[in-house]
Amino acid sequence: MRVSHSSTALALLGLLSPPLMAQGSIVSWGRDPYSQITNTPPETGFVQVAGGTFHSLALRADGSIASWGMDNYGQVSNTPSETR
Repeated sequence: MRVSHSSTALALLGLLSPPLMAQGSIVSWGRDPYSQITNTPPETGFVQVAGGTFHSLALRADGSIASWGMDNYGQVSNTPSETR
């Protein structure tokens, strides 16, 4: 049986292309050398997603940001944690 899911956005850049699903979740697949797949946030409530070469960012409906993947220049650990 094939299950179909609707995506609302797709971030295309570098080696990571996480789609934003209709219910606000993010799905990732492919190679995972920097945990950019295994650290994909499991929750819902996202409204936008952006993929970097080895990291990604996602905007939640409340204005907060999630980031995951390679962190060699602080692109994940320096993500602002406060809601804007």
